[in-house]
Amino acid sequence: MINSFNFAHHLRTAREKAKKSVKEMAKSLGISVAAYHDLESFDDEFIDCISLQQIAILGKLLHLDLRTFFPRSGEALQKVVSLEDLANTIKDFLNIHHITIQEFQERAGWEGISQCLENPLEFLKYNMTALADICEIVGVNWLSVISGINNLPPQSQ
Repeated sequence: MINSFNFAHHLRTAREKAKKSVKEMAKSLGISVAAYHDLESFDDEFIDCISLQQIAILGKLLHLDLRTFFPRSGEALQKVVSLEDLANTIKDFLNIHHITIQEFQERAGWEGISQCLENPLEFLKYNMTALADICEIVGVNWLSVISGINNLPPQSQ
């Protein structure tokens, strides 16, 4: 679960510190200026309306270490978990619990996870809520996956 955090305020502060305009950020993320303005105005927009790929781009543009941008809220960081590690953990979970990928997707509440198992970079299309939901089922700390995303080379994003 993603605890309430002042994402909008911290994002705006980081953008101002990096001396980037709202227009420049919106263009880099492939969203409208109004949509970017919402990211800096409402915390839930950051959690639900942009992809992990866009969050990774934000991190690079604003020189954010995603490992420290998100609050730990008492959650101990297990380790860095790559997208490939997450895919393998899900595959192991399916085998151990004798369930199909369709059943797993129903439990998670998200479709398309089967594509992520074939190509883990597909996880980058999900938002933070999806990541947290998927990770909760398999017992992975979503912050550990964010740490892995933080380490992706630019061409992966």
